[in-house]
Amino acid sequence: DIPDVFFGQKSFVGPRTFSFHDDLYVGKTGLTGYWYLENVFENDADDIKKLDIFYAKNSNIWLDLEILGLTFAKMFLRME
Repeated sequence: DIPDVFFGQKSFVGPRTFSFHDDLYVGKTGLTGYWYLENVFENDADDIKKLDIFYAKNSNIWLDLEILGLTFAKMFLRME
């Protein structure tokens, strides 16, 4: 999926699947996000929607770096 980031189709950090929730643009689909860190099940649409909207309202470079850092820690250090 990383080539999709370089072609502008995805972002490193963003919502799980949809770019819009109730006519609110929440950003490009991301490779990771709060939905990955919070261990939300794929079929739990309400929780994913809440996390995506929270991310869209609070999005900034520091939040992205925090999410990326926690993602790498979870992937490689098995932190939960």
